[in-house]
Amino acid sequence: RSLRHHLDQPATGQAMFGICHGGVDLELRHKSASFLMERDFDGFAIGGSLGDGLDSCETIVRAMAPKLGCSARPVHLLGIADAHSIPRFVQHGVDSFDS
Repeated sequence: RSLRHHLDQPATGQAMFGICHGGVDLELRHKSASFLMERDFDGFAIGGSLGDGLDSCETIVRAMAPKLGCSARPVHLLGIADAHSIPRFVQHGVDSFDS
């Protein structure tokens, strides 16, 4: 409903991102990404549980960012934005970060 409302409004300059969830289960994450990509979101975010450390997180991002980014819409990584991690995830197709 919120996406429909967003799309029905006059342009406000705000973007709505679909958030890919599924924990550390890559099959669930692929299902989530497929569902989101069928919809007209302005971009996508990788969120939820990203594992128990940066290596687990990188496994998820490596699998999901190219799939989500192939749509030419931006990919955002939720909850990771330290200077050490940003280059690590940019190489896999993440466009923006927050912490």
